[in-house]
Amino acid sequence: MTEIELLHQAFHGAQPQVGDLSDLAGALNRWYLQHSHCNFLHPCQIDGRPALVCQADLSRTHPAAFAELQAIAERYALYLKEDARRSAQGWADGNRRRGLGLVLSFCIGLSAASRSVGADELQAVKVVAGGRQLPAPALTVQAG
Repeated sequence: MTEIELLHQAFHGAQPQVGDLSDLAGALNRWYLQHSHCNFLHPCQIDGRPALVCQADLSRTHPAAFAELQAIAERYALYLKEDARRSAQGWADGNRRRGLGLVLSFCIGLSAASRSVGADELQAVKVVAGGRQLPAPALTVQAG
């Protein structure tokens, strides 16, 4: 699943609707490549509104990264929330891992190459004729 498909799945039915998901994925990809140490982004809906959840305390630990992410969120009308979960916290439903695949797939997709390369962008490879022989070694080594 591509980042765009993951964003579509996460934001489907949210209000307000997110505009150009391809452009949003590109902006998040560029952010992620600049701030790979901030390795948690979770696209979701909070109260029916499209949202991005970033790592806990990002605004305090990496304010520049948070400010850039906040600008992206404002540009696409996304609610930006820092993760408020704590490891010692118990969950009533017992299984919060259901959405983990979405988060991991999204983050892995962002860490991939920043853009796709088309076949027309590849450079031709020069082929050298195999008629030339490699020179023999100049010296032989004898065990002594």
